[in-house]
Amino acid sequence: MNHNQRNLRGPYPPKLIKSTIVAIIAAAVTLITLVLPAEFGIDPTGVGKLTGLQRMGEIKAALAQELEEERRVAHEHDYIGEPDF
Repeated sequence: MNHNQRNLRGPYPPKLIKSTIVAIIAAAVTLITLVLPAEFGIDPTGVGKLTGLQRMGEIKAALAQELEEERRVAHEHDYIGEPDF
């Protein structure tokens, strides 16, 4: 069997397993060091604070909370006035 025939069968299973494990680890590191601080203001490693991502996440969370409060107040006022018909 030559090199071209082997490539037609697909990836070698142990190499595929190794690549999958490396991809899962890379995704977990990215989630913990970048996504959590930037999206939610959660910084378990301290990298978010060093890069400024934690502050960005805190601002984003505060804005989301403020928006939710404004929506709640607007919703309450919708039922206080005269009916719209």
